[in-house]
Amino acid sequence: LTFYELYSMGIPLLVPAESMLPLFFFSSYGNVREVAHQRPGWTVPSSSHRKLPPAAWGRWHKEGSLGELRFWAALSDLARLPHLLRWSSVAELVLQLAIENTPR
Repeated sequence: LTFYELYSMGIPLLVPAESMLPLFFFSSYGNVREVAHQRPGWTVPSSSHRKLPPAAWGRWHKEGSLGELRFWAALSDLARLPHLLRWSSVAELVLQLAIENTPR
C-alpha cells in the first residue's frame, strides 16, 4: 500500500518532522525510482557554473542547497497533511511507537 492509501484509511503514520525532511529529500523526492527522475534534456548546471536556477524551479537534487531543500520540504505532503504523527529524534520515534502500541 502507498502512503496515500494508508493515510486515507486513517492508519496512524509516523513521519519525520518538517525540520528533518530535507535530509530525506536530498537524494530525491522519494524512494520510488520510477518517479524520481529528470526529463531527458533537462540538466542542472554543474557547481562550476554557479548560475543555478532558483528553488522555485524544483531543484531538490544533489545540487540543491539546504535552504532550497527546506523550501520544498515545507511544501510537501509530509509537512502539510494533518493527523500525521511527527518525530524529530529516534528517542521521540521510539516513545511514539510505545504510546501507539499501548492497549487502550
